[in-house]
Amino acid sequence: MSSSLECTSRWARIAYDESEEPVPLALEINRTAFGDIHPSVSSSLNTLAAVHRRRGEYDKAESLIRQALEIDLEILGNEHPALAYPLTNLGDVLREKGDYEQAESAHRRALHLVKTSAAENGIEDVGVGIIAGFVTCGFDMYP
Repeated sequence: MSSSLECTSRWARIAYDESEEPVPLALEINRTAFGDIHPSVSSSLNTLAAVHRRRGEYDKAESLIRQALEIDLEILGNEHPALAYPLTNLGDVLREKGDYEQAESAHRRALHLVKTSAAENGIEDVGVGIIAGFVTCGFDMYP
């Protein structure tokens, strides 16, 4: 059994290490097809940031997330609830880097956007509560 688990784990690491290769290609294709300011470009940047984050390359991940967030802000404006996703990612990376003040700020901004959107749309949804709970739970991790 353990050899099977080791094999699966090794395969997952190899697949993960190789997973970065198609992501920059997708980013390049999206930029060529849609230009620099497009949701597909933002999505590709977030995906590439996730690869770097999992590798512990937090500075690179932060830079990519900030690029994606700039695109999203330009497309969606400052108050769109979809900004909660990249803001949460940014907060997580900043927390992992030990920048707790900026991390908390990003998480609180994400929480504000989700709660405001829910209130404006009359949503009394369990999902909103769960998201709010995840973001708020992260506050306990700050010294």
